[in-house]
Amino acid sequence: MNILDLFKQTGRVQVYPVTFFARIKAFPYRYAWNKSAIVRVYPFACIVAICVMIPIHRALNSESNVQTWKKIRQARLFDPFDPETVPIGKH
Repeated sequence: MNILDLFKQTGRVQVYPVTFFARIKAFPYRYAWNKSAIVRVYPFACIVAICVMIPIHRALNSESNVQTWKKIRQARLFDPFDPETVPIGKH
């Protein structure tokens, strides 16, 4: 069975598309593309956002940055009620 066989007409057209896939099949894609600016701009905006987010993600999760933040978090771990473990300048 081919996946395209699921979308072929089997007889009568539904008066109202009840199921999710029937709604996807009945959606007027060409009309939405021609008449709605959001539909036309959204794919390009997603591509631009991904192109911006990938370098940011790589920079934030680089090994040097992870080690830097591990040191920063380690410096924050102290018991304020134990005078022996309070770092200098934290009392």
